[in-house]
Amino acid sequence: MKNTVTCPKCGSRKIILIEGSTAVNNRFFPLSFSTYVPLDRYICSECGYTEEWIPARDLPEVRYFAKQHDKFITGGDN
Repeated sequence: MKNTVTCPKCGSRKIILIEGSTAVNNRFFPLSFSTYVPLDRYICSECGYTEEWIPARDLPEVRYFAKQHDKFITGGDN
């Protein structure tokens, strides 16, 4: 939905974006006890299908974490 602005389940183009933050009561991905990255949520307003995306600006930090903790599922050169 992030790239197509179309729900893959019902085909609706009525998509809601809720930008993530690391504030209390928000969605985030913990990298360590004190490091978090936000999760942007894309919600179809017709069927409720939801996708969560880590913003591109935070992906280097996520890749670094994955490499340090051997979390890559396929390959580790990313």
